[in-house]
Amino acid sequence: MGLVGLLPESGVTRDGTYDLILSSEPAVLVAGLITGELDAAALPLNVAAALYASTGGVRVIASTNLGALFAVTGNESVRDLYDLSGLTMYSPGLGTTPQLVVDTLSASGWFGSGGSSTTMADDSAADVEPEVIFVAEAAEVVARLAADPNLVGVLPEPFATSALASGLGLRQVGDLGVAWSEVTGADLVVGVLVVADGLSPELTAELRADTANSVAWVNANPGAAGVLIAGLGILPDAQLASAAVPRARLVALTGVDLYLSGNATLEAMFAAFPALVGGAIPGASFFWTPEIELIDD
Repeated sequence: MGLVGLLPESGVTRDGTYDLILSSEPAVLVAGLITGELDAAALPLNVAAALYASTGGVRVIASTNLGALFAVTGNESVRDLYDLSGLTMYSPGLGTTPQLVVDTLSASGWFGSGGSSTTMADDSAADVEPEVIFVAEAAEVVARLAADPNLVGVLPEPFATSALASGLGLRQVGDLGVAWSEVTGADLVVGVLVVADGLSPELTAELRADTANSVAWVNANPGAAGVLIAGLGILPDAQLASAAVPRARLVALTGVDLYLSGNATLEAMFAAFPALVGGAIPGASFFWTPEIELIDD
């Protein structure tokens, strides 16, 4: 979503600068990087790390989005994350980033007495962590909410915005991405832009600058960006796409911010699910940060 500013219709870049290929399968993009068909690709951070572990042939030049993960429900008794204590919550992402977030917050007591809800002093509910049932995909969470809106679901964007606009009476009762930052002290980097090693430093720098400009343009122009997002088929209509933009946590971290937050996310992933990042935390050279000097350990 944050990269639609690279389309010439946005006016951010000149016509013909980029040939964009859209795929819902990261494996397709990974293959394109390996064969040399692609110069760059937007990937989940863990996929980029696993690719680096196996080939070493890519570098992360910017983030594309931070963790946008929301708790939604139609249950009127639930006001915030603290009220999830003792309830059942459905989440996608078994063994991936959503489970990492939920498990980290649960271990910190965020869904019980360790949270920061302003209503805690008045609550008498027992501090019982919610039972979390992980399902295969976000679409399955949406289907369960449609069958029973009183359930609690964890949804990433753009599924959360779509569910809230579905007419089921659902409300957002918590932002797990923000809670993660408060618990860990670092941003949760989810999506990144990687370049193949063969791309020149000059073109890499140009792409990084254009990426930052694209994300800034999308965030500043959700209406126009929504038209482009819908036009690519990322979301079914422009109105929904425009509504999802300010909630999607689109941000182009680079330099020190990219390294610190990206590395903190990788360390958390490795501690929980080593295979998710290719069995090792990438060295500092995984991040393309020419403005700071890093020693690859």
